[in-house]
Amino acid sequence: MLSLFHIVFPSLLIQAIAQSSVTLIAFLLGLFWSLQCTGAIPPGYNPLFFLFTYNWSGFEVATARTMAFVTLSMCELFRVFTVRSDRLFVFKIGLFSNRFMVGAVLFSVALLVIKVVVRFLNPIFNTRPLSFTEWSVVMGLALIPAITEEITKLFQRSK
Repeated sequence: MLSLFHIVFPSLLIQAIAQSSVTLIAFLLGLFWSLQCTGAIPPGYNPLFFLFTYNWSGFEVATARTMAFVTLSMCELFRVFTVRSDRLFVFKIGLFSNRFMVGAVLFSVALLVIKVVVRFLNPIFNTRPLSFTEWSVVMGLALIPAITEEITKLFQRSK
């Protein structure tokens, strides 16, 4: 018989790694795109090496910071659907079975979008509007922790 520790701890560890990784990836992509727009990356340089060796003093990192913020926020909002059960898959429970939770998630997403899109709020929250490509990348990355949670459930059920 597996103890609660053996069931919950691996899942929490996997989620922490997945969520931290996708947030860091979003931040690094934002930095890369910011540098690419300014033409700071010399041709032929390894972009990842350049990101870690670049002198960032005085450089605006609003794109990277906004992408990381939105990714982390959306990770939690997507993941709230998957953590309702340790064993049942999100589609087995029903994505819309808890109307109040769906409403709270939609309200939270609306507030998040307002923080990013409304220009006069950008200086208050240290954000900047994201392009369609940046939103697409952020949303794709934010789904990864929820997907890993569902895959973890699959492995835990097979034990």
